[in-house]
Amino acid sequence: MKILFLPNWKVKHYDSVPENIQPSNYVVDNQKFWFFKYFLTDVSVDVLSIPLSGVKNKIEKIIHFHLFQTFKAIKTLRKARYDIIFVHGTDSAIFLCFLKRLLRIKTPPIIVVDISSFYHGTTNGIIFKFCQYSSKKIDFLFYHCSSQKDYFNKYFPWLTDKSAFVKFGVDVDYWISKKLNRPNKLSNYIVCAGYRMRDWNTLINAFEEINTNVKLHLIGAPNFNINFNKNKVKVYPILPIDELNEQIINAKFSIIPLVNLNYSFGQMTLLQQMALGIPILTSDSNSIKDYINESDVIVYKSGSIENLKHNLELLLNLDDDSLKLLGVKNQNFAKKENNEVDMAHFFEKVILELLGKKLHEED
Repeated sequence: MKILFLPNWKVKHYDSVPENIQPSNYVVDNQKFWFFKYFLTDVSVDVLSIPLSGVKNKIEKIIHFHLFQTFKAIKTLRKARYDIIFVHGTDSAIFLCFLKRLLRIKTPPIIVVDISSFYHGTTNGIIFKFCQYSSKKIDFLFYHCSSQKDYFNKYFPWLTDKSAFVKFGVDVDYWISKKLNRPNKLSNYIVCAGYRMRDWNTLINAFEEINTNVKLHLIGAPNFNINFNKNKVKVYPILPIDELNEQIINAKFSIIPLVNLNYSFGQMTLLQQMALGIPILTSDSNSIKDYINESDVIVYKSGSIENLKHNLELLLNLDDDSLKLLGVKNQNFAKKENNEVDMAHFFEKVILELLGKKLHEED
């Protein structure tokens, strides 16, 4: 099986496996890319990255679609035969589907992993109509947040019978291989990594009401216009991955204050930190509910200062051994319930069914 993979992020080519770069972000010759290494079927994957930099990259940020990646894909399809086009992110898929419908271009089946309910779950406007028109050429749609189903059923009903929820999976063994072990004595701070779709106001207000000498480290250049106590809260810019991991692994626990979203967001941050064996406190955002049910992740009511304060105090009152035990439980849960292998096998099952159906129709 030969697959053309279009990610909505930058993927670089290396001669050998690079250090400190996740498998989803690099291609190495003669090695299977990312989760495709778990496919039981013999598979060959060609990856077409979005523009890495320059004018093309700036233009695509303005128009919200990966135009130049699409042109490159069409050119590639003319030169080689593929069984499937696998697109991760509708912003990498929708212009290709638009051209396929408008110009009646023949392509292999197009499979899409939707992250943001097309364009942030919008229900009107030009971009929404454009997505509706183009999406009729999607052969199958995956989504990582079960609450997205209602949106698709209402606004994209033609995808109801050819879409499915699948959990995003983390490669726990990859993170374990980094040997980022928790120290005997945890540092006197809690960590909050990431900057997009974070509810800073609730976090800052809740934390500053707590009488504690534990510090709060905000990492990722958060953009908020509220006053905070610099003796209690320390703000960091975006850090290199090594420094970020050290900050996380040494912290007492992690706080992920997500705003409430009905599409996929925050899952990667959550699962990677679970894989690192960190206790986690997060909001009850719909975007991650599928990943924390029956887990030991501590959850607070989104937007509630009092409830967040209560749960912060709950964790701050635990000793280091208890915190480490929570982290181990998170790691084991991620490995069992939210792993990359299960995700890959589900993708493969649907692809094989789709190809089998296609062959049957051609017969």
